[in-house]
Amino acid sequence: MNSQIQILNESERKISFEMPKEETEKYFEEILKEESKKLTIPGFRKGKAPLSLVRKMYGEALFYENLEKIANNRFWDEIDTLGIEIIGVPKLTSLDITDDMGLKFDIEFEVIPEIDFSKLDKILAKATLEKNEYELSDNYINEILTEIQFQNRTEEKIDVVNSNDVIVEAKRIEETENSKHQAKDFLFYLNHKYINPNFRDLFLNKKVGDKINTNLEPILVEKKSKKEKNVSYQYEIKKIYKVILPELTDELIKKISKGEIETLDAFKQYLIQEELKYYQSKEEKSLKEKIKELLVDNFELTPPPSMLEQTVNDFTKEMKTKEPYNKLKDDELSELVKPIAEDIVIWFIIKKSLIKYFNLNLTEEELNEYTKKLADKYKLPIEKIKNYLKKRGENLLEELLEDKIYNFLKPKIKIKTQKVVL
Repeated sequence: MNSQIQILNESERKISFEMPKEETEKYFEEILKEESKKLTIPGFRKGKAPLSLVRKMYGEALFYENLEKIANNRFWDEIDTLGIEIIGVPKLTSLDITDDMGLKFDIEFEVIPEIDFSKLDKILAKATLEKNEYELSDNYINEILTEIQFQNRTEEKIDVVNSNDVIVEAKRIEETENSKHQAKDFLFYLNHKYINPNFRDLFLNKKVGDKINTNLEPILVEKKSKKEKNVSYQYEIKKIYKVILPELTDELIKKISKGEIETLDAFKQYLIQEELKYYQSKEEKSLKEKIKELLVDNFELTPPPSMLEQTVNDFTKEMKTKEPYNKLKDDELSELVKPIAEDIVIWFIIKKSLIKYFNLNLTEEELNEYTKKLADKYKLPIEKIKNYLKKRGENLLEELLEDKIYNFLKPKIKIKTQKVVL
């Protein structure tokens, strides 16, 4: 059994085989047995004719029809023996019958490129990544409390806008130089923090039935482009509601927390903890992305062509369903997403290589701990969670694995924190 592997580049290999007649015959014998089951020969039930008769009647034709199958079967046996992990679909690039009726052929295939991590610690030690550490001001918490009051408001129908503590319901018609849009219902709370103050002032002392013409946007926005400047609006007031906010009392807190929190002070502490938890999670996600980018930038790899092509195709298909990308031609969109796809493939290779090199696969203990955590969170039996993870939980397990890689890499990097007060 003669085979020889040639390295074409980081990810592409070529394996050459020379199969003598006796070896070729052995592989053909297996194919002949399979094919004989499909044949009907007069005097015999389907698939029951003697193999010697099948060979005599159809052997030569079946041999030539199945040359590629013989080559592929031999290839996969060799790959299994060598323990090589292949990506993509192998390609038969040459196939010849030798003088003694053996086979000589080449097959090209792709593998995950090998990465030398001997300098990983040096690369990480040189890096300094920034991370925000948040502190919440009283004003920030008070804004949340005001929003909670608004959600628990009562309303009283009135005829005149006599303060900013009102909700206005209006019909709005939008006009541009070239078109006039159909009237739409529009609802806004004049005292909302994002309302444009100049827009708010237009409604003071106005009553039901009044019409207001303006080119002001109701929400504070950045400067609009010239194309959007000539938009004007007409508002016809239909209803006005006075907003009555409840007092922030312990009783209100007990009501909105369904009895889980007893006092306003305790609720403020709860808000602080939850908000800080949210921002901490956000920063950790940002830091993970920065570590990914750091590794992708420092380990120069050529993505395996088939893997890159598949990733570009998947990405293109997904983006094609979204505005404004659905207006682009497929080849234009492919070029647009290609750099992103390259980074995705390179990170996949780095991640897979890190797991192998540093033995970072998930342990049974880690899987059991994660299963219990999910079971407690969703109040489901552990066995049900295990079955879900086994059948459809690939994304969750991938996320857990990335967390393990992140926790392995993070201590090796200098993290510079800066305080941000919200």
